[in-house]
Amino acid sequence: MAEREKTIFFFKNLFRGLIWLAVIVVAYILFNHYVDIDSLEILQDLGDRVGLVYTIYFLSELILGIIPPEMFMMWSLELAHGRDYLLDVTLLALISYAAGVVA
Repeated sequence: MAEREKTIFFFKNLFRGLIWLAVIVVAYILFNHYVDIDSLEILQDLGDRVGLVYTIYFLSELILGIIPPEMFMMWSLELAHGRDYLLDVTLLALISYAAGVVA
């Protein structure tokens, strides 16, 4: 009987996870369709202020990594023209470590 309960539990949670994945994918597709990210000036202004980006990353890592580090790596590649990507990723790693120590 316990094996049946485990199977039911597994498939119930698998179904919930697939529903949430579908919701996230649909939200992503709708966001890309209706929002022109290139025209969002606030993102450009934010990307130009390196100290602010690092501060947001530190706070995000301090609060259990709300924003994925990959977003900041993409920022380094896309928005921070003329900056050294390896230096940015190294700084992000050090900031992540420091946030872990502080937390």
